[in-house]
Amino acid sequence: MLFGMFSLVVGSLFLVRGSVVLGQICATLGSASEVTSTLYRWMVFFVALEAMSVAAQYLGRLLLAHGTNQVLLELREALFTKLATLPMSYFDTQPIGRIITRLTNDVEGVEGFFGGGLARIVTACIQIVLVLAGIVSIAPSFGVYVALAAIPSLGFSWLTRHPVRYWLAENKSRNAHVNSKLAEFIQGLPVLRVLGLEAWSGEEFGRDSGSHLESSIKVLSWNSFIRPVTVFLSVMPTVVAVIYGGWLLAGGHADIVAVVAVIRLTERFSSPVRVVTQEIQVIQDASASAVRVAEMLATPGERPTTLDTDPVIKSVEGHITFDNVTLSYRDGLDVLSSFSLDIPAGQKLGIIGGTGAGKSTILNLIPGLYTARSGRVLIDGMEINDWDLVGLRQQIGYLAQDPFLFQGTLGANILGVRLEGDESVRRDFLRVLDQVGLTEVFARFDGGLDMRVREGGANLSSGEKQMIAFMRLIHDNRRIILMDEATSCLDSAWETAIQGAILALMRQRKRTCVVIAHRLETLKSCDRVIRIDGGRLVADGNLDYCLQY
Repeated sequence: MLFGMFSLVVGSLFLVRGSVVLGQICATLGSASEVTSTLYRWMVFFVALEAMSVAAQYLGRLLLAHGTNQVLLELREALFTKLATLPMSYFDTQPIGRIITRLTNDVEGVEGFFGGGLARIVTACIQIVLVLAGIVSIAPSFGVYVALAAIPSLGFSWLTRHPVRYWLAENKSRNAHVNSKLAEFIQGLPVLRVLGLEAWSGEEFGRDSGSHLESSIKVLSWNSFIRPVTVFLSVMPTVVAVIYGGWLLAGGHADIVAVVAVIRLTERFSSPVRVVTQEIQVIQDASASAVRVAEMLATPGERPTTLDTDPVIKSVEGHITFDNVTLSYRDGLDVLSSFSLDIPAGQKLGIIGGTGAGKSTILNLIPGLYTARSGRVLIDGMEINDWDLVGLRQQIGYLAQDPFLFQGTLGANILGVRLEGDESVRRDFLRVLDQVGLTEVFARFDGGLDMRVREGGANLSSGEKQMIAFMRLIHDNRRIILMDEATSCLDSAWETAIQGAILALMRQRKRTCVVIAHRLETLKSCDRVIRIDGGRLVADGNLDYCLQY
């Protein structure tokens, strides 16, 4: 990018020199009675300078384009990488529509500046500075007056930047709000239709869209006012150069070389000023977008920035300990309060409790999705932050009530995109299914591993998606299994099959299993059951004992 800017400077210098040569040509034509070899040389020199100016500016724009596109690539990669490291608490407080706006509209706003605006703005600014410097140096007698005539256009562009910046930032904010509302309504479309809230949702979305429209009109109104005024003011140096230069030439106070060169340069001044004015919206838009992107990039990730030691990478045994843990998603409201629990490796633990008691929070703490406000969560005697989180999570299986499936084949969702075509991996998976007694269940999926899955598993029932998620866990061979109402949509036959598969897995290899369920049948095979109430452990024993509380 620096080489590109240097090339643009060289191109502008050729331009200034070419304007002087054009004045020499005019002076030679005025004094010579016929075309001479000197005139030809001046003309060839002028054409050469113009050609070199075009070549240098082309090279500069090309280098800037390569550099800026590399910047955009690295920005997108940095944002996507950041998205994978943000703590879950970030997504609890940020609407999904706002996050999508950061990754799409805001990046596109920065792209609009880097993709083309930067080259035009740099070229225009360099040309403005060098043209004004050239005017003053070529004809100091009246070049200063011509340069002063440029101040109104530049000053007007500078003074009007604040309202444009404000309304662009406001437009970005309202656009993000519209996207958030749209994402919310799309996700809740079945509920809206069942409750007959189509008219209400239309009014709500229309109100937000109207607010966005207002800010868009404000932006357009300011630009519609600024651009024609700036175009008018940018012509003033040329007017001054023609009138004042002509008066000096008629009075014999200036020579034609200087006057023609200055007029030529002033013509080259108005164009870049108009470019800068037209790009003000792009600059302000990119500025507002860059601030929002920078805020996302500056958000601390889930891994602490400094550790006393390097994170540990090793196999998990499955011993889980909660030591006086307190956690709150929002200030002033503790979900877990001074919670302590010890789960030996290889134990199947059931958790019961009322809604909001903190059951899911316990599961979220084990893979380090959330960080306790106080206390410690330990895996095999080591705190979560001392583990390599990626390596730890690869050994923990998490089954949610509403599992997510990707568009593609059943094999890609269970085995992974890179392994679905590996015949040995397929055979191993089918062998494990047979060992845990799920072969007949898997046979109910038409096409087996080659079955097509629509986006989000739209062609599958909730129970089928839960079964597929469990099969994914079997393939991954996780040492710790976490189940949060993971069989709530299964019929009794499929749930019995899953319970049998879990016991078979635990017999094959020591595994720790933590199960949250409201259906008592799911908890009967647990070695131990605890009851949670208000974020505290109130009962610990067998199922019948915990049901008394």
